[in-house]
Amino acid sequence: MHLLQSVENFREPFILKIVELLTNLVDHTNEAVRRAPIAASLGQLLTKHRHNNAVYILGQPEHLAVLLGLLQRLLTDDGYRQTDKELRNDVLVLCCKLADRASHHAAFVATGFTEFLLTCVPSN
Repeated sequence: MHLLQSVENFREPFILKIVELLTNLVDHTNEAVRRAPIAASLGQLLTKHRHNNAVYILGQPEHLAVLLGLLQRLLTDDGYRQTDKELRNDVLVLCCKLADRASHHAAFVATGFTEFLLTCVPSN
């Protein structure tokens, strides 16, 4: 996430790869949590659902703020190329997967992510 935050040009080819990697990590983490055995202790439960869980980690406000910043740049800084649109869509897919977890909703609101998305919706 630090790399996504520090790169000024979102058109760097590795940015799309990083977002794809994060999306795949979220998918695999969700599957691993579903298949993992039942936790026998509180420590095992925390490890399963928090410490080793990419969905939990990426849903923290500091990481959502990085994704929000990237999305804002994509929508406001000449994000008109096909690859820009592909990256925008991949960021939105990743964010949707993170938003599936109800415990992340407060972080989406706290970072301004929800407000930003609502301002992007055209009014009729």
